[in-house]
Amino acid sequence: MLTVRSASKNPSQRLFVRGKNGTIYVADVSRKLPYQPIVKVENAQSSFIAEARQTKKISPETLMQAMIRGQTLPGFSARRTGAVIMNTPPYRIVAKAIIQSPGMTGVIAQWQKDSLQPEVRFNPVTFKISLPGAGKIRMISTNQWTLGSGQIATMYMVFTR
Repeated sequence: MLTVRSASKNPSQRLFVRGKNGTIYVADVSRKLPYQPIVKVENAQSSFIAEARQTKKISPETLMQAMIRGQTLPGFSARRTGAVIMNTPPYRIVAKAIIQSPGMTGVIAQWQKDSLQPEVRFNPVTFKISLPGAGKIRMISTNQWTLGSGQIATMYMVFTR
């Protein structure tokens, strides 16, 4: 029998337990949920292996479509950021979210013109970018290819390792 005690009034915590055979189990424990002897127990090793297999089947196109829809695919982690990834004329690109798996990285960014020209057209053929640890750029998409003064567009990039 295992008893978990907490100093807070409404605890919610994750408990990791290793079985005799080496299997790691994850249990989510919370007082906010109705009482059940086991709230949720999942075999952590098998779920990690299953997610890793799923991410191998995901193509850059699938990741691009999911980012445009605002979805995070199984096996990918997502985090918000505000990092400036390019600030050289004629573009200024600021990352807003990074979606990662062991083999792919997706970046959702905002781009705007950084030039004295009245309007700037984004050209993916001549665009060169390198993000440390992200891999090679495979796909770029944006909701607006030409920007005038004060306009901001959303850009989606997929990198593979």
